Amino acid sequence: MGAIVLIGAMTLPAAPEAAAAAARTPWWCVACGSIGTADLIQNIALFVPLGFVLGIARVRKAAAILLIVALTVGVELLQASAIIGRDASLGDVLANTIGGVLGWMVASRRRALLTPERPGALAAVVVIGTGFAIVAATTPSLLRPALSRAEYTRARVAPEVAGRPRFAGEVLDFAVNGETYADRDVPRS
Repeated sequence: MGAIVLIGAMTLPAAPEAAAAAARTPWWCVACGSIGTADLIQNIALFVPLGFVLGIARVRKAAAILLIVALTVGVELLQASAIIGRDASLGDVLANTIGGVLGWMVASRRRALLTPERPGALAAVVVIGTGFAIVAATTPSLLRPALSRAEYTRARVAPEVAGRPRFAGEVLDFAVNGETYADRDVPRS
């Protein structure tokens, strides 16, 4: 029950400030937008506890998947039809299902995971090590600023910030994602 309450608390509150972005997101999107990958990972993680609880309760795999998909589709239909600022997408359904199945698999194999035989332990070390290497290798590319060069420049050379004097100097050059630009390259609006 707690897993379902957590899912509802994370997915059903309105977000009016995100309504414009939600309206631009197509339903078939899997990992779109500047935070698409992070959203995908969050959706996977959100349903792991539900799958885990279903596995502990010894719900059969097919029934667990059916429950997870039904809950996900219900949440997505609510987000699409009744909740302002939320977007429904195929990516959410897929990610939620993957998370729920992962949770179910961990729960149903928890004894073997907690006390593995030597081959299982070696396989776990390889899988965990590979996962860590993938995260370490991809993190820098996933954490790049989402602003374009022009948006970044406008934000950086903003007129006045409350309580701070306006920058009176001259911007000679700046760098975005490791690429250096001269002030003359900046589009003026």
